[in-house]
Amino acid sequence: MIKKRIKKRGRKLKRDIGKKEDSLSKEKTKKNKKEARGISFLKNLKGGEIILVKTDSSKMPDASIKIIKSLNEKKYSLIVLSTSRPYANLLNSYKENNINTEAIVVIDTFGSSKSKKDKNIISISNSSSLTEISLSISKCISTIKGKKFVLFDSVNTLLMHNDPSVLAKFIHFVLTKMRNNGLGGIILSSNSIANREVIDEIEQLCDRILNV
Repeated sequence: MIKKRIKKRGRKLKRDIGKKEDSLSKEKTKKNKKEARGISFLKNLKGGEIILVKTDSSKMPDASIKIIKSLNEKKYSLIVLSTSRPYANLLNSYKENNINTEAIVVIDTFGSSKSKKDKNIISISNSSSLTEISLSISKCISTIKGKKFVLFDSVNTLLMHNDPSVLAKFIHFVLTKMRNNGLGGIILSSNSIANREVIDEIEQLCDRILNV
């Protein structure tokens, strides 16, 4: 009798373990499919689209690289407004991922110093210099030839250094200018951003809002 009970419990334990493993496997597959759908928008990206991409803070560096690499392969010239990482850090990441840096202009808000060889960096004193940033973006739009895209990396850092109402006006001005010039853009934002004034301003000017 005791042996039968032990065997019965053993079989039940195996079934429970099997069910748990199946459940974990399904969750993993579901997660991978969700991430694949999230990044798949890059395959059908249209030139003049402005897209808000929301993701977890921990995933933002990886999302930024994937976006830049995809646009790079599509032969777009890129204007990257970097408020989260300095130019040197970005340059290393681009090279590690075989990204053509000649087709990228980085507007660096860390006040990074540059040599005469650094033609692809515009150094801004800090992330609160919105007028300086706006003028730099406008200059890039007018001087860079061919099809181009702007990447904002990221809204969260800009919000940390600027008054929300001022930032909302800045975003409205820049995105409207991009729209009038037929210029596409991707705006990276963390899911944790709480200020509705800024998010509402961005969302009403975007063609798509995606979670990745």
